[in-house]
Amino acid sequence: MNSIDRAQARDTWLYVLPWDLKGTGGVNQVVQNLFDRTDRILDRSPLLVVTGQPPTGQHRMATQQAVVTLIGGRPTAYVSTDCPWPAKNSNRVSALLKLRFLAGFLIRLPIRLITIHKLLAEQRVTTINVHFPGLDSLIWSFVRRITRRKVSLLVSLHGADLMEAAASTGFELVLWRLLLGTADKLVLCSETLEPRLASTLTTAPGRVTTITPGVDIAHLLELSKNEPTISLPSMFIYSVGTYESKKGHDVLIDAFELIAAALPDVWLIIAGRRAEPEFSATALRQQRSIAASRILLLTDVPHRELIAIMGRATVFALPSRDEPFGIVVLEAGALKIPVVATTVCGAAKDLKSSINVELVQPDDAQSLANSLTALLTNKVRSAQMGINLYNHVYAHNSWEASATRYGALLRHVTTR
Repeated sequence: MNSIDRAQARDTWLYVLPWDLKGTGGVNQVVQNLFDRTDRILDRSPLLVVTGQPPTGQHRMATQQAVVTLIGGRPTAYVSTDCPWPAKNSNRVSALLKLRFLAGFLIRLPIRLITIHKLLAEQRVTTINVHFPGLDSLIWSFVRRITRRKVSLLVSLHGADLMEAAASTGFELVLWRLLLGTADKLVLCSETLEPRLASTLTTAPGRVTTITPGVDIAHLLELSKNEPTISLPSMFIYSVGTYESKKGHDVLIDAFELIAAALPDVWLIIAGRRAEPEFSATALRQQRSIAASRILLLTDVPHRELIAIMGRATVFALPSRDEPFGIVVLEAGALKIPVVATTVCGAAKDLKSSINVELVQPDDAQSLANSLTALLTNKVRSAQMGINLYNHVYAHNSWEASATRYGALLRHVTTR
């Protein structure tokens, strides 16, 4: 990872993430696809700043200077930031520890501001787009106040980040309101997030907008042609999602047990980022299942492999208890795979039940089993639903459209 010379004439659109883009997940897909279209559609030079733990050997770079390197073909810099307040279960943290958090933040704030200010100046940054913010994102609100150039601040919220903000109280809530209140625009990935935002911050009219993620159909079709690294059954239900309670993997296993005896050739494959304790609980549930030998749990699978498997699925299932968007529904649609999802799925808001998606209530294993069985046993209907979903995704969910909306949003902010 050698440093690169980024001397340029054009302004820079800075994407901020608390982790790098190596992992899977909807947030990474959003940032990757926006990043790759910044140059062409947004007329900016893209730059990614990662505020999480820097890779081995990069600690000095992250703490003393922000050196831009090519990582995965994308210009990237690691920047250390600090959280001014314990953000999780802060009511259980002692007052002394809370004060230590705040004191540490204030002590390190000057050097952090100098480092980031230098990066913004060198890279001609005119737009900061923070994705999946935490309280450490306050540094971006502060630093743009000391820059000589006008810098716009967009904060993109994806679901779990907003849930953390909505659950905050006391001084923690004050800090969240400061962060969200100083952004030029708050960007939601789904209209389903609006009530949660309203419970956290009273926003001025026009400061909140919804830009739904899209998919790159051509790229997904290309990935789906890759041969999976594992052997797959001829018929299987597929589900993708981090191993956490809100994804409803337990409900999906319950539903699979209801249909397993009648459909002995069908398997269930679940893939997702391993998170404890939920993965261990799911693995234990799988081991105790009457259909355990036909349930496969995969962890931390690269995105290209996820799509290669998806392209061979019979039916895709998203049994979430809470799903602000669910980009995997669109990915399945891009591959003409029929989908069963729950009514809380943000991506399904504009879809028509029984036409281009099957919708069921969360935590209803019987309804989920019924819908899955109908698609597994009626190949004509299943194929038509996959085609209908593909047509909807093709017409309404391209990344070009989403990136163009970000560009229009920026023009609105800069011309006010």
